[in-house]
Amino acid sequence: MNDEIWDLYTQDRVKTNQKMMRSEKIPSHLYHLAVHICLFNDRDEMLIQQRFKKRKTWSGLWDMSDGDSALMNETSYMAAEREVYEELGIQLSLKDIRLF
Repeated sequence: MNDEIWDLYTQDRVKTNQKMMRSEKIPSHLYHLAVHICLFNDRDEMLIQQRFKKRKTWSGLWDMSDGDSALMNETSYMAAEREVYEELGIQLSLKDIRLF
C-alpha cells in the first residue's frame, strides 16, 4: 500500500502548510480531514457493509456506508465522491449538497 499524504489543519479547519503521511502520528493540536458517508434509499434505509475479514482493523464488523481520510489537496466533497466510487463503485456528485 502506498502511504497516503494528508493536509493538516487547525482546530478551526484552517489548512496549514504542513503535510503528513498516513503512517505517521498526527502532531499535537493539528488535525486531518476525514469523511463518513451514509447512503440512504428512498425508504430511508441506510446502506451498511461488512468489513473485509482480512482487514487489519475492525475486520468482519458491520460499518456505515463508507468513510476514509481526505488526501492532500482534496476537499471533503472530493474525498467523499472518490471514496464512494472506490469502495462501492457508485459515481456521486455532491454539488449543491450540504455536508454535515
